[in-house]
Amino acid sequence: MILENQVGIFIHNPKSGGVSLSKALEKYCPRTLEKHATALHLKLRLNIEDWNRLYKIVWIRDPWERIASSYAYQNIGPIKDFKKWLFECKKNNGKNYMGRPQNTGFDNDINNISHKRNLMSQFNWVSDLSKNIIVDFIGKLENIEEDFKKVCDKLDLNLKLDHKNKSTWIWINQLKTLKEKKEYYRQFYTSSDMIDYVASISQWEINKFNYKF
Repeated sequence: MILENQVGIFIHNPKSGGVSLSKALEKYCPRTLEKHATALHLKLRLNIEDWNRLYKIVWIRDPWERIASSYAYQNIGPIKDFKKWLFECKKNNGKNYMGRPQNTGFDNDINNISHKRNLMSQFNWVSDLSKNIIVDFIGKLENIEEDFKKVCDKLDLNLKLDHKNKSTWIWINQLKTLKEKKEYYRQFYTSSDMIDYVASISQWEINKFNYKF
């Protein structure tokens, strides 16, 4: 449902500050339909007039941090088991995502998809089947305050951003700076094949935003 005062749509890419952002934006740019629906999923579900009128917003994140954060947030196991989890996900994903081709942006029950959705390229949240970018603004979690201000300025909104949905691992929450967190997440990757695998599924965001391990 599109609200009368709605000026945008927030597209929730998992583990990229989405809970904080959706809470801050919910009055004017709510997260519409399913929680982690892609831009294409939303475009297929909304009428074209609403889709064209509304400002489409998404945030992305360093892919190595994002995947490690997913593992930590869900409290799946200790760091030493991260490699096993990562390559089990790789084996299950292959070239498809939960039984459908990558980049379709549509699933019959997207809310019940497991944590393996975090092993998709973030390009899936911003593109259509022809690989066109179909959102209006892509922010980076690493620049969340600056990029949030850009959205507010663009839409003439006076909003406040608070950090929510922190990891259940308390020692991660105690890290104060992005640099500390980046160094912490690097500890998850204990071999070059882990680093290379994440790079192989994240080429779009690495190339476009110059992410490096």
